[in-house]
Amino acid sequence: MRTTPPAAFNNNSNGWTDIVTFVIVWAYSIGVIVFIAIIYYLLNRIGWINDLGTKDRHAKDTYMENVLVQLNKLAIEHDWDTITGYDRYYLVEKVAAEDDE
Repeated sequence: MRTTPPAAFNNNSNGWTDIVTFVIVWAYSIGVIVFIAIIYYLLNRIGWINDLGTKDRHAKDTYMENVLVQLNKLAIEHDWDTITGYDRYYLVEKVAAEDDE
């Protein structure tokens, strides 16, 4: 099948991609994945790259933990403002679900 401009891959006369082209693309994709996996493994073996950007991995960031815990206790409540006619959103404390037993 002729294409304009001419394509870099081979097509059969019925428009299907040639099986050799398919296998080459597939093998190239597998090769890229293997290459990335090897680079990932090697970079994890280098200790100073693994610790880059952290002063101490064992030190806890209690300030950030406290902020996240407090945010987890909040909920967004939606309401319709009858005076202005617009939606209103409030940050409210989550209410514990009551058991109906």
